[in-house]
Amino acid sequence: SYNDLQSQLKTIDHKSYPLYKSLRGSYQFPKYIMSIDHVQGDPFAAPSDVRVTVDTKVAGFPAFAMKDKLTRTALADELLRNFAAKVNQFTFKAKGSGKSGLISVTHCGQEVLQRTACEISEKEITEVSPSYPVRKWYENAEKKSENLISYGGRLYLNPASEEARQLICDGVTEIIEGYDVDGIHIDDYFYPSGLPMEYDAASYQASRSSLSQADWRRENINELVSEMYSAVKKADSDCVFGISPRGVVSQDYNLVYADVEYWASHEGYCDYLAPQIYYGFKHSTADYAKTIRQWSEMTTAKGVSLRIGLAAYKAGNTDRYAGNGANEWVENNNIIARQINLSRQYDNVEGLILFDYKQIFSEPNDAMKIEKKNFTALLK
Repeated sequence: SYNDLQSQLKTIDHKSYPLYKSLRGSYQFPKYIMSIDHVQGDPFAAPSDVRVTVDTKVAGFPAFAMKDKLTRTALADELLRNFAAKVNQFTFKAKGSGKSGLISVTHCGQEVLQRTACEISEKEITEVSPSYPVRKWYENAEKKSENLISYGGRLYLNPASEEARQLICDGVTEIIEGYDVDGIHIDDYFYPSGLPMEYDAASYQASRSSLSQADWRRENINELVSEMYSAVKKADSDCVFGISPRGVVSQDYNLVYADVEYWASHEGYCDYLAPQIYYGFKHSTADYAKTIRQWSEMTTAKGVSLRIGLAAYKAGNTDRYAGNGANEWVENNNIIARQINLSRQYDNVEGLILFDYKQIFSEPNDAMKIEKKNFTALLK
């Protein structure tokens, strides 16, 4: 989030250029996403590249400006001119060598041309077959509003839509009936993180729900998860259904409206939860020991177990969001082995999932080679 970026900037302010490379990534602001794609390596190197993504619904562009390529090019040109004018108010030549302090964007002449500095599109949907339901919904204004969420340059199936939920369940059934699978597993994507309440306020009002809007969103997700579980069991009672939510329960609940504690304590939602506990023992706000204990204590439903997600990708790397534990993965090479040992103290933990494969098997760094030797000894 933008708070993470602000904190990181304060930490590295007035320090050497190499430290600024840790800023690469995307940051969610209230009404847009800022992505830092490249960080300048020294005063004379290629400048940093920054992108800003604004959802079209948040931006409020008039429909006529989006109807075809010509109108979108004209809109992009106008946006770029205004953006350049604003940028010029903040750029300055800092003391020292190179181009420190300078901010620039493509400058427009008299011509109105298509430029890569500003793009207006939802490109990926145009690559979906016109015969698919999602593409048909996208092309129909009413169905798009009901069944799809367009936010942050991405399209999401709307959990509030019964038709969208049914499409997901139909996909589950198709997979199980058409392929020899042992189960269905979904990741931690529910409502898009940071989705403004005003986005679906009208739908919430139309539902006449007695719940708060936030709880209404959570109930929509509960229905989706319950319906998926039922679809799995109807297609094959021996198949399992599992979910890998975020490791921090409050983030699941408040950011993506996933009530994981409810699923963990009630039957009919999943067979297992695989929380992404991608934190070391010294993490300032979500240390591993405290977090796994919380998950174990709240997983009480009959037939629901835990598979703990571990962060193999952090071995040998700085954990920039870990606070005082930022260097734990650099300074230690037995963290995963210790995490496995601790997980074995909890009866409802029935397995482990290490992310990601590349770091363990394809491109392990020196730290992972030692970590792997340590934790594989426990698995024999």
